[in-house]
Amino acid sequence: APTERPSASPSGYPSSPPSSTPTSSAPTQSPLAFAGPCLEEFVPLSYYSVGTKISRGGVIYECMRVSCGSYGHDPGSSTSNLWRQSWTIVGTCTGTFKPTIDPSRSPTDDPTRMPTSNPTRLPTPRPITPSPTPGRPAAGNPTPRPTRECTTERDLPFNMCLAFDMSGSVCNDGTSSDCSNCATDNFLFEFLGLATSCRDPGYDQDTCCENFGRVKEFGALMTSALDGFFEAQKEFSVVQFSTRAQIVRYLNPAEQTIAAIESLDYTGGTTNHQAAIEMCQETLLLDGDSGRKNFIMMITDGISTFSSGSDASQDAQVAARQAEQEGTFIVPVFIRKNVNDILSKQFMSSLSTDGAVFDVSNFSSLTNLRDILVEQVSCSEAQK
Repeated sequence: APTERPSASPSGYPSSPPSSTPTSSAPTQSPLAFAGPCLEEFVPLSYYSVGTKISRGGVIYECMRVSCGSYGHDPGSSTSNLWRQSWTIVGTCTGTFKPTIDPSRSPTDDPTRMPTSNPTRLPTPRPITPSPTPGRPAAGNPTPRPTRECTTERDLPFNMCLAFDMSGSVCNDGTSSDCSNCATDNFLFEFLGLATSCRDPGYDQDTCCENFGRVKEFGALMTSALDGFFEAQKEFSVVQFSTRAQIVRYLNPAEQTIAAIESLDYTGGTTNHQAAIEMCQETLLLDGDSGRKNFIMMITDGISTFSSGSDASQDAQVAARQAEQEGTFIVPVFIRKNVNDILSKQFMSSLSTDGAVFDVSNFSSLTNLRDILVEQVSCSEAQK
C-alpha cells in the first residue's frame, strides 16, 4: 500500500534496472487430460487382461501386464507404488459410462428449440496428479525392489523350486488344530463330538482335505504349463514344509516333478517359511553357475508361526532377502478356499521379490493362471 505522505525529495539512487529475462516459479506437473465418462470400477484381487481399462477414484487406468489384479497392484494406491508396474494412467473421468436410468421411449412434449444465450461448458473435474509413493515401509535405507523387464521369448533357461505348505491351516478349516494326526483321525469320534477331524469326506489320509488336493493340483498344473511354454532347458525341484522343511525331489524334468507332487503326503504342523526358502535355495544352488534364472514358487496360505529364531515372520523375511541376494526370485502364491485373508497376503507380499502375491483361491480359468506365472518366469530383474 502507498505511504500516507510522499517523500520530500526523490531518492538519490534509482532502483536497479529490470532483469533481461523474467523469472517465474517452476512449472507444476502437467494435469491429466480428461478421458471421458468413468468406466467399470476396479475390483481388487480380480483378473484383468492386458488392455483392459477401468476407473478408480475419478481416474481411468489401462492394464499393461497380467499381474494387474494381484495383491498390492491396486491402481493409484497411496500406500504402494507397485501398481505403476502394471497400470498406466489414461486420464481423468467423471460420471459413469452407462446411464443411471433407462432413457425415455418418447421425446418430451415441448423441446427447447433455441439454445440458451449464454451456454456454459461443463468443467472437467479437478486434475489429479498422482504423487510418488514411498513403497513398502522399512527401517533404514532398504535396497530398492527390482522391477521387471519382460520378454516373450521361449528360450529362457530357468530352475524353479516349488515349496508346498503342509501346515495345519491348510486343512483345519479355520480351527486351531495343527492337523498333525490327519492320517489317524477318527470320523466316529468327530461325529460323537469327541474329536475334531481335519479330513474331508472322500479324501484319503495322504491328501487329507480338499484344500491340500487343490494345492497339489495347482502345483502339477503350473509345472506342466511352464514346461510346455518354454522351449529352453528348465528343471524343477520340490520342497514340502510345515514345522520343518524337507526336500522331496532335487532338480528334475517336469515329468518326474509332477509325479513327486502327486505323491505328496500331507503332514500338518506349524508354518515355517524360513525353512522352506532355505531348503529351496539348497536345491537351486546345487546347480552351480548354470546361467539359468532361479525361482521359488511358494504355495502357501498363512503367516509364519515357527522358525529357528524367536520371530518367525522376521526370520522368513531375512531368508527371503538372502535368497534374493543370491539371485533367486520369490513368487508367493496364496491358495485357500473362499478366504480373503488380508493379513496373510500382506505378509506374503513382504516375502515376494517384487511385492506381488498371486491369489488363486478360486481358480476357475487355468489359462489365466498359466499366463500369470509364465509372465513371472519370462521377466528379468532390473534395478530402478
